[in-house]
Amino acid sequence: MADIIVKRGYPITKPFETMDEVDDYFAEEKLTCLLCGGKYISLHAHLGGSHKITADKYREQYGIPWNRGLAAKSMRDKLSRIIKDQRKKGIIPHRPTPEHIEKMQAARKTNSRPMQNTVRDNISKKALKTHGRTERWGKNDIEEFLNRIKSGRTITEVGKDKDMPCREIFYKYIRDNPEFNQKFLSVWENVQFDVQIRGQKTGERFKRAIVKLRTEGKTWPEISKELNVKESTPKNIWHKLKINGELDQYK
Repeated sequence: MADIIVKRGYPITKPFETMDEVDDYFAEEKLTCLLCGGKYISLHAHLGGSHKITADKYREQYGIPWNRGLAAKSMRDKLSRIIKDQRKKGIIPHRPTPEHIEKMQAARKTNSRPMQNTVRDNISKKALKTHGRTERWGKNDIEEFLNRIKSGRTITEVGKDKDMPCREIFYKYIRDNPEFNQKFLSVWENVQFDVQIRGQKTGERFKRAIVKLRTEGKTWPEISKELNVKESTPKNIWHKLKINGELDQYK
C-alpha cells in the first residue's frame, strides 16, 4: 500500500502523486475512505451521505483519474464477471455501438476537466520508457536537440529520434525559455533553405535571397535552381511579400 495510505490519521490531505499510488489504493478488497478511514465496497453513497461531497470532488481532492470508479476490487471483479456473462448471452454488445461512442465523445467535449497530475505523471513515464529512459528530459537533452537541428534537420525529424524528446517537448521548452528561443531562431535562420521548407518555417535570410535574385532579373526556374527548392516556393513567398507591401524591407 502506498505511503499516503499507510500514514493513518484522517482526513488525509495529500493527494496521490503517481499512478502506482492510485493502483495500490484500488488493490485492496475494500476501499478506504481517505476522509474518515472507513472501508467500503463502494464510496459513492458514503461520500454523499457522510461527507456531503460528490465522487468527482473526491477524485479531484485526491488526484484520482476521472474515469476511475470508486468501487473496491471485490465489487469491480463482480461487475466484470456480470458484464462478461451478459456479453456471452448477447444481452450487451462486445463493443460500444457507434451511437454510444458518439455520446461519450460529446460528453467529453461538454464536460472537459483538467488532467490529474497522476495521469500526467503516468503519460510522462510511458513517454520516457519509449525512449529507454527513467529521468525527465533536461537542458543537455534540449541542447543536443538543437545541435541536431543545426546539422540540417527539422524539429519533427529530430523529434523522431529514439534518444531525443518529442517535438512537443522541444516546442514547450522554447515557449517557456525566451533566451533559448532566440538561440533556436538564430540556428534556424542559418540552416539550408530546403530544411526550412521541410520544417515549414522559412527565415528572413531566405526571403532576402528571393527578393535579391528576383530584383536582379532572375527567372523563377533560375531562382529555384540556385536556392535548391521547388519553383513554387520562392514564387509564392515573393507574391505574398508583394501583396503585403513588404518587398522593400528585404532589398
